[in-house]
Amino acid sequence: EDCPRGEWPLAVVEESYPDKNGHVRQVLIRAANQTQYRRDVRKLCLLEKFDSE
Repeated sequence: EDCPRGEWPLAVVEESYPDKNGHVRQVLIRAANQTQYRRDVRKLCLLEKFDSE
């Protein structure tokens, strides 16, 4: 959590966990080393796929 922006690890969202109102509050992410973590969505940064065509 305490590293510079350029060193943030990349991960893939595997599963989402909504609250009782249906809002997603936590997600299960899989890091490059195949380790899974449950994280608050406020701790994530969305990267969108770039399509060059």
